[in-house]
Amino acid sequence: MSLEKPDFNGAKEYVFQSLESMLPANLYYHNFDHTKEVLEGTTHISGIEGITKEDMLLVKTAALFHDIGFIYNYHDNEKIAVQEIRKVLPLYFYSEPKIERTGEIIMATKMKYNGESFVQMAGNDLLQKILCDGDLLYLGTDKFFETSENLRRERESQGQGPISEEEWAKGNLLFLKNHKYLTKAGKLLGDEGKEKNMHILEERLNASRHNFF
Repeated sequence: MSLEKPDFNGAKEYVFQSLESMLPANLYYHNFDHTKEVLEGTTHISGIEGITKEDMLLVKTAALFHDIGFIYNYHDNEKIAVQEIRKVLPLYFYSEPKIERTGEIIMATKMKYNGESFVQMAGNDLLQKILCDGDLLYLGTDKFFETSENLRRERESQGQGPISEEEWAKGNLLFLKNHKYLTKAGKLLGDEGKEKNMHILEERLNASRHNFF
């Protein structure tokens, strides 16, 4: 077993180069900028939560790799990401336990249907909660509508369209109502903005169809 410390910066350079050069051009949401924003948000949340340096390394690594599977397949990308870290992270001196733990954190971002909308699969694991909150921190920001439009374009490009603005707004409102930030930091950073965005969606949906958007 290597006595080298995990080389996060080396892994980061590998992921950034891979995403920039290999992601399909029609991923308007799950793109390089998204991964950078999730890494930044996850790091911010982790700092507020006060986790250890070792846990910070793990959750930041999970944020870095969580969407790398989109290079290869639009579906089941989380499983592909876990396969990827098992191949790549040993090259950057991550031990097997750290790799397995990183994979567990990544898998928490997989969505499941709760009978009304899709929600994330994190349980009581703090690091999983941190990544889930970092992944969806944009829901409570002024960038929500721009980011949401990018996701609509992406879904249409993947054969799910055309999606009308009204249909998309209804789906977004339902998603926001079902979503809950899982950490204290996530709630602090995102709840107020998310409520604001829900209010805007409700106002738009209550407007006359003639004047919709």
